[in-house]
Amino acid sequence: MTPFWILDPSVGLRTGFGFSIRSRRKSIVVFGLCVILFAICVPSQAQQPTEKIPRIGIVRGDSNALAPSIKVFRKALQDLGYVEGKNILFEYRNTEGNRDRAQEIVAELVGLKVDILFSTQAIVVHAAKEATTTIPIVMAIAPDPVATGLVDSLAHPGGNITGLTSLVRNLSGKRLELLTEMIPRLSRIGFLSVVGYTAIKDYEDAARSLKVLLQPLEVRVPTPDLSKAFQVAVKERVGAIIIASVPGLSGYRKQIVDLAVRNKLPLMSETVLARRRWSSVLWS
Repeated sequence: MTPFWILDPSVGLRTGFGFSIRSRRKSIVVFGLCVILFAICVPSQAQQPTEKIPRIGIVRGDSNALAPSIKVFRKALQDLGYVEGKNILFEYRNTEGNRDRAQEIVAELVGLKVDILFSTQAIVVHAAKEATTTIPIVMAIAPDPVATGLVDSLAHPGGNITGLTSLVRNLSGKRLELLTEMIPRLSRIGFLSVVGYTAIKDYEDAARSLKVLLQPLEVRVPTPDLSKAFQVAVKERVGAIIIASVPGLSGYRKQIVDLAVRNKLPLMSETVLARRRWSSVLWS
């Protein structure tokens, strides 16, 4: 199985072999993913006596099949000679941020005998790992696939899983440190996440060391009550908010930013998202 590619926001894209590509465009990530996908897919085709159109299962956290990342993905495939509906097929599915749907969707795609299963959600990859040992699984972008038990190591994943990982979790303490440096006398930081995810635990040691309190701000998807979360933040005198990189929040960027501006609360996101209204740190 292909070694993992490590996406480090500070330096660009690095492979398990130490090669780096410096780029501010997310398209390079998608293009790298395309290379991984077809590095797996093409050899299996060559062994088949009759031509077969590869079928790729794609599971996202939302239902927007025309999202910018999907458009870039399709364009990169076209550059590689693959045209959807002609010599490649896609089975689009979405969990809409619902963890309970992961196993159901994976079972459906395994039943369809997809050639590759690709997902941006760790919960889907975990379900896929339990459901199949033969269908290649490609993930993007897993915060820590080794610690979560998805793979043996980044250089030698083992099994049938490969893809992209990032340093999202490794930088948890640094985010808190940066916020305390930028905001004098900061004593309480809100952590906006989705019910059922435990990303806040990665911040607890650093919070104790820096003598700041973490205020959980949890919402339920697919219809998160973000206004209530910000009301809690104001009531608890939160001085800044970190937005977790979890499924279910990405479709609410504008609402989150508008609420932060209205309540004069600085925001920090776990991942750098190239959006007009979204950045690593937003000052209101």
